[in-house]
Amino acid sequence: MIAMFKKLLFLFSKKPTPVVVIVGPASSGKSALAVEVAKKLRGEVISADSRQVYQGLPTFSGAFSKEEMQGVPHHLIGFVKPGVTYSAKDFEVDALREIDCIAAKGKLPIVAGGTAFWAEGLLYERSYAEVPINEPLRKTLERKSNKELLAYIAKKDPRRAKTIDPDNRRRLIRSVEIIKSLGAIPRMDKKQRKGYAFLLVYLDPEQEYLREKVAERFKKRRDGLLEEARMLQDDLTCGQFNELGQSYKNICDLWSGAISIDEFTEKGINEEVRYPKKQRTYINKMYKNYSGPKVHIPVTDDTGHLENVANICKKFFDKYTG
Repeated sequence: MIAMFKKLLFLFSKKPTPVVVIVGPASSGKSALAVEVAKKLRGEVISADSRQVYQGLPTFSGAFSKEEMQGVPHHLIGFVKPGVTYSAKDFEVDALREIDCIAAKGKLPIVAGGTAFWAEGLLYERSYAEVPINEPLRKTLERKSNKELLAYIAKKDPRRAKTIDPDNRRRLIRSVEIIKSLGAIPRMDKKQRKGYAFLLVYLDPEQEYLREKVAERFKKRRDGLLEEARMLQDDLTCGQFNELGQSYKNICDLWSGAISIDEFTEKGINEEVRYPKKQRTYINKMYKNYSGPKVHIPVTDDTGHLENVANICKKFFDKYTG
């Protein structure tokens, strides 16, 4: 009865719900910061990572282990079967539900993850293209290279071609699918989401530090990545492995003998170094355009910024709950 009363009190409260959103390129320390803030402020973490949603791929996705979570509840991790499509709109619906549930308990929702497009979708009330999945078309598109897909997008929708990640095969195929149906990708109207107050935290690591972290992380994860890939070998095509992301982009070449294990490692590191550069470009624009509360944090080591950011988040949380 008391729990129900608290929930009703929350739902009818006039104050907006405070939410911390932590973004930054891969290996910038988003997850560690989220845990630190959650421990200090009784928070819970919502992953905004398009790889961490998949089941059975903790090494590939870079998801925190139970030990690394340090008892902090985490949500939207490991619940989608590999090969199943999970969209930005799916994430928006699920994440807002989790945010409301966490806030109803009097806790601070903390969104953290490397898929900035997903995190940005919480800040604004977006309208998405309502185009159903076309499986026959997708089978045809699977036979096309990323370069061919991008060329088609550039011809039909030059605006989208300038912003899409040319190595993100899943988005390339989805964009072609939408263009085939609507003629072009609809512009997304961005209206700031009502009922929530978002603090946007941008972790911006120094480039050399980031490269060292990416290389170190990939070498530690390599054997686990290969083990996870072997478990999926009978269920996924090479195209589907490519869709999963940078770590698996060269897995079929390794299995076929086209490249050695050392070449796989080198290529994997290079792919994962390029990815943060693309992330940074998107996040810089996202951060610049966001008019709400925000903080930019230069990162040069693993822990130097943690206490400072935690204190900023506390002031923000207290403003809406005090």
